[in-house]
Amino acid sequence: MDPDLRKDIYSSLTGSSSGLLGFALAAVAILSAFAPKVDARGANRRREREMADARSDIAKCLIVTSLFLMMILVVSTIAIGIDAERGGNRPISITIISAAFSSLVGLLISGLGVTLSILERNNQPQRTYR
Repeated sequence: MDPDLRKDIYSSLTGSSSGLLGFALAAVAILSAFAPKVDARGANRRREREMADARSDIAKCLIVTSLFLMMILVVSTIAIGIDAERGGNRPISITIISAAFSSLVGLLISGLGVTLSILERNNQPQRTYR
C-alpha cells in the first residue's frame, strides 16, 4: 500500500478512535453517577444491588475498551510520523488491527449490557401513588 494512503488511514483512525474514546469515557462517568435507590426494600433492594453490580461491570468493560481505543489513538499518531516504508510496518499494523478488533468487541458487549440494563429497569413493576 502506498505510504501516503496509509497515512490517510492512520489519520482517519486517530479521529475515529478519539471520538469513540470520548464517548466511552462519558458513558463510564454517567454509569458511575447512578447509585442504587436507598429507599428500596426487600426484593427491590436486591434488584437495585444487582442493577448496581451490572452497571459496575459495564463500566469496567468500557474502561478496558477505552484502553484499547487509546492504544489505537497513540499508535496511529506515532505511525503517521514513522511509517514511511513501502511495505509498511508490520508490528504497527498488527497492534492497530488487534486493538481495533478488541475495542469493537468491547463496545458491542458494553452496548448490549446497557441495553439489557435498560430493559430490566423498564421491566420492573411501577409503584402507583395515591
